[in-house]
Amino acid sequence: PSGDISSTQGAAVSFDGDGLDSDGTISAYEWRDGSCAAGTLLSSAKSFSTSALSVSAHTIYFRVRDNSSAWSTNCPSRVVTVVSAPTVTLTYSPSSIAYGGSTAISYTSLNTAPDSCKVYVDGSLVWDNAPTSYNWGTVGPYYANQTRTVTCYNALGASGSNTKTLTVAGPLPPTVTTSSAT
Repeated sequence: PSGDISSTQGAAVSFDGDGLDSDGTISAYEWRDGSCAAGTLLSSAKSFSTSALSVSAHTIYFRVRDNSSAWSTNCPSRVVTVVSAPTVTLTYSPSSIAYGGSTAISYTSLNTAPDSCKVYVDGSLVWDNAPTSYNWGTVGPYYANQTRTVTCYNALGASGSNTKTLTVAGPLPPTVTTSSAT
């Protein structure tokens, strides 16, 4: 990166650096997390990408070595802040109802503060740019199973989703009685 950045856990972050040696050539490169000389070595290449950074703020340092085995004294750095994708909890209470019954429905997005959510019912988008937490209260009556999916997005575009199906017991079959034949 050319400056400090934010990234979502698991997304690739690419680094590229170079050095100049006035009396020779560059023979080695090091990218380190935490400190210039003693931090965790991430790569010994001039350029590299990683998707292995944990959720945290990482200060990534770069240094070069010349053909006389002298390491650069300046160590430029970039801060990479890695956030997790939203985790969505979707709840039906109760999760199974009788034909024509009602249930309480709510969702909450956890872990990182997402920017927005989308709500799908039986595969159709019913609410775009929804809030990151919502309680519908008790809703119904329902006469068939209903599947809802809530997907929330953070500012970096990463998403978390949860899908739940409300089980609705079908109508009771008719009861048959016989009377005696005469």
